[in-house]
Amino acid sequence: MPTAYRTMLRRVRTVLTNAWKGAAIAALCCGLFYLFVARGVFPGARWGVFLLYVAAIVSVYFYVGHQIATFNRTLPRGVRLTFMRFCTRFTELGGRVFLFMRISLISGFFLIAFMNGIG
Repeated sequence: MPTAYRTMLRRVRTVLTNAWKGAAIAALCCGLFYLFVARGVFPGARWGVFLLYVAAIVSVYFYVGHQIATFNRTLPRGVRLTFMRFCTRFTELGGRVFLFMRISLISGFFLIAFMNGIG
């Protein structure tokens, strides 16, 4: 394996390993922001805080996509790696992609439930 290939594969693995942590931390930070700041200052700010959470999740998703696009530059011409190909080629990393998606959905659900419960 060329050095650039190994370096980019390591970088993509690191990003995918830690992506689910970004989703959980984003939900926690948005929940705390709503609890201590937004509901007192901006009445009815629930959906704004939830959109802030969605923006954080989308930015993590785009960052992972950017790392895969950068990884594609190290591959031979005509060979491209997408999320779905990535999941089938590197099965241990494919599980991490879906873990990130599941944690994002579950964290978003709990964030909405938390904000509605506090009201």
